[in-house]
Amino acid sequence: MRSLVWQGPNQLVVQDSPKPEPGPGEVLIKVAYTGICGSDITIYRGFHQRAKPPLIIGHEFVGHVAELGPGVDDRLQVGDMVTAEPTFSCGTCKYCRSNLSNLCAGVGVRGVDGPGAFAEYFVSKQEKVYKLPPAMPLREGAVIEPLAVGVHAVNKGQVAIDEDVAVIGAGPIGILTAQAARARGAGRVFVIEVKPNRLKLAEKLGFIPIDGREDPVAAVRSMTGGVDVVFDAAGALASAGYLVPLVKKGGRLVVVSIFKEAPPMDLRTMAYSELSLCGCFIYVPQDFHQAVELASSDKVDLASVISHEVPLADAVRGFELMEKADDSMKVLIKIS
Repeated sequence: MRSLVWQGPNQLVVQDSPKPEPGPGEVLIKVAYTGICGSDITIYRGFHQRAKPPLIIGHEFVGHVAELGPGVDDRLQVGDMVTAEPTFSCGTCKYCRSNLSNLCAGVGVRGVDGPGAFAEYFVSKQEKVYKLPPAMPLREGAVIEPLAVGVHAVNKGQVAIDEDVAVIGAGPIGILTAQAARARGAGRVFVIEVKPNRLKLAEKLGFIPIDGREDPVAAVRSMTGGVDVVFDAAGALASAGYLVPLVKKGGRLVVVSIFKEAPPMDLRTMAYSELSLCGCFIYVPQDFHQAVELASSDKVDLASVISHEVPLADAVRGFELMEKADDSMKVLIKIS
């Protein structure tokens, strides 16, 4: 099968790889589209701490069931449009037994810790595979995995009906987190961003755009007494400085992004204002299930975050678009 293989820093090659075969309880999926994630860029450039070459990368994908392994029940049929949760864990530790599998010491992600989905075929355990509605546009299914990240953040932030929310960063994760917050019942949703095209997208989707090049804290506070929940989906040192000032007393701070450097935090104000700080890491199966349900409804617009589509043979250009194009959001690689 054709696959995109990371062979070391700055080395991505489309080549033939062995086609996987489904074992007991496993499903063989013919991949249609796979999205490029920020972590894929980190692997490509050689900065990821866990990924080891050679490796088929990619974990955000959609496709069709090609073959069922022994023991797979009739909930799935050959030809079904599906996506799959790419994470795995031990299944037996305290965290796994407490529905906190993302905190398992053995947690991993396919495409990082094992063969991924930038390939014509992908094998997954049946319990990780989700059947999608036939009416869903095929390529939108590749955005369900990043939507699950946003759903997890919103669940951790405990967003309640009519609460004011601010999202820092209007990249794919930021926009999907904002959509998940609104779907959960949030009132006003402010989106802070420095790129004009992403601000326009936020406004088009019905969010309140806040220009991060000016004074976003003053802008938000001119309309509120501080938001109830703020989500950092930017991971920049500058954005970290907005977190505490944006939130009202008793509010919640949710760190969705992975900071490359340790940001300073105003712990004194956090104490005086009784703010709650929450981290987020990947998601748990319940979040992924909710993301599939959201994607199957009219409450989110997954197509809004897809900016480019390139064929597998031109995958390296897709990575360059993701990094450098001013208008890039989610770049999809068309596999088949």
